[in-house]
Amino acid sequence: AALALSSTSNGGRVLALYAAPSSEGPTARLFQAAAEKASAQVECRMVEGAWAHFLEGRHDAYAALIAQAVMSEYARFDIVALAQTSMAAAVARLDPLAPVRTVPDAVMSRLDALFKDAPGAADQPDARRN
Repeated sequence: AALALSSTSNGGRVLALYAAPSSEGPTARLFQAAAEKASAQVECRMVEGAWAHFLEGRHDAYAALIAQAVMSEYARFDIVALAQTSMAAAVARLDPLAPVRTVPDAVMSRLDALFKDAPGAADQPDARRN
């Protein structure tokens, strides 16, 4: 849910990519619900062939197919969301300017926001600065 919310929060056009065929329904439901709240337009697409590579342990080929899908589409969207945690490995292969969001990034951003708002948080040192 964190990825869907962060990807759609500013409205615009969002492409949610997924690799596992079983993720189609859950991904579409999460992103559509988040999009309705933010007046975003969402398109969900499977990266054809990627999941077979993942299941067979060919992680480089998996990441390469995902990166190729992002690079061929990102210019048409405001955000490209990689909807499965395992897809985050593809980011290293992407143009740094590609507007990509991943599950790990979304979760860390959400946790950071929660801890900043926690009682007494202002009194705690910021561990990232140490």
